[in-house]
Amino acid sequence: MQYHASKVSDGMALQLGCLEIRRFYKDMNAKGLEKKSNFELLEKDVGLNLFFPQELIDRMKSRPLRKLITQTFQQYATLKEEECMVRFFKTLTEFINVDEEVYPCELVVRVAVGFTNNTIRKGRTQVFAVGTQ
Repeated sequence: MQYHASKVSDGMALQLGCLEIRRFYKDMNAKGLEKKSNFELLEKDVGLNLFFPQELIDRMKSRPLRKLITQTFQQYATLKEEECMVRFFKTLTEFINVDEEVYPCELVVRVAVGFTNNTIRKGRTQVFAVGTQ
């Protein structure tokens, strides 16, 4: 996810992050993040960078970011775990093809050609093996 974080808008990142928080904390109610102690526990124990792109965290001040996260989380707080996952992947498919995988690879070609210069010709009985290097 962090690889694709630079491609999404702040609103999309907030939605995806809050859906992940909802899935991570299954038993938290809609008002759970309004308590300062719960939000600080989230920041200290797990860290916001697990759910949100580091660029978003660095760009926004703490209080407005906390307010946006709380408001966005309230929209998804009533969803069940399965609904949360479905909504997450529907949102994700708006900017990523989730039905295909891409692997970085590198093609290396090594050409090995051996040249020999025979200065002395020998008879067939003296040649034991022929090969390339």
